[in-house]
Amino acid sequence: MPEKPTHSIEDLLRLTELQRATLNSRREIEWKVCISFWSAIIVGTGFLIHKIQLPSYSCWFYLFLFLIFSPLWLGKMFNSSEEDHNWIKVYKSHIHKSLGLQPNLITFQEVKWYTFFQSRWWYSQMLITGLLLFASWYLLTVVKIQAPN
Repeated sequence: MPEKPTHSIEDLLRLTELQRATLNSRREIEWKVCISFWSAIIVGTGFLIHKIQLPSYSCWFYLFLFLIFSPLWLGKMFNSSEEDHNWIKVYKSHIHKSLGLQPNLITFQEVKWYTFFQSRWWYSQMLITGLLLFASWYLLTVVKIQAPN
């Protein structure tokens, strides 16, 4: 006899909605922080471009900013969002099993490696961050712009 899931469909629907709400609120915070960081880079560069010219070794500071922001902020948000997606898929699998629409239950580990390479938004955020930091460094070290009279 096939095994039955231990949770009711209503409980699984509530868990799915809770995971989806958590995912949506995390994504809202993530984009607000990213846009704020990108805006700070752009505004800071625009403000400083006429005032100072950084030495070329300041690239280490920009690299430090990138390495701190990308893995510690973007990476953690990516992992948490992927975990929410994976749990939603597991809960849906249990719902489908309860309704007789799917013969086998999906475990969290099965979903985890399947979805790792599906999200490209994390890579695009890293690319945008890296390009903005490089453009800021380039403008503040290499390009000599005279202040308007």
